[in-house]
Amino acid sequence: MKIKYGGQVAKEKPWYWINVAKTNRQQLKAFKAVPYCQRLLSLPHCLSKALIDEISLFAQGLGYHVSVAEGGTDVENSITELQPGAVVGIACMKEIFLAAKSLGIPFQAIELTTFGCKKHNSTFDLDKVKAILALCST
Repeated sequence: MKIKYGGQVAKEKPWYWINVAKTNRQQLKAFKAVPYCQRLLSLPHCLSKALIDEISLFAQGLGYHVSVAEGGTDVENSITELQPGAVVGIACMKEIFLAAKSLGIPFQAIELTTFGCKKHNSTFDLDKVKAILALCST
């Protein structure tokens, strides 16, 4: 998968991808067992307002709490305040990797596909995010 940063392909370390994919798989069963109403969707502030609105409406329709974070501290504050049973986090790979080590609750991490922090034009795979948000135990 090509990840773009400022129009360029990002040079993410391959082990970030491997660790996040592995951790997502390990967390999947516990994540799916948490009801939607006890989950938090954490979005980065670097997305466009239209993209934030679209995915927020979808998530809230399922029952999720939604938080838009300026950075790691905001994510931690949301988790402390809301006490979710699980988290779906969308972020750049490095931030996902660092957060994964400290969350302590089931989560699913989704990487940004383009980065545009200063211009608020970062993106992610919308279909992938919707599929992950809709995961539940059967």
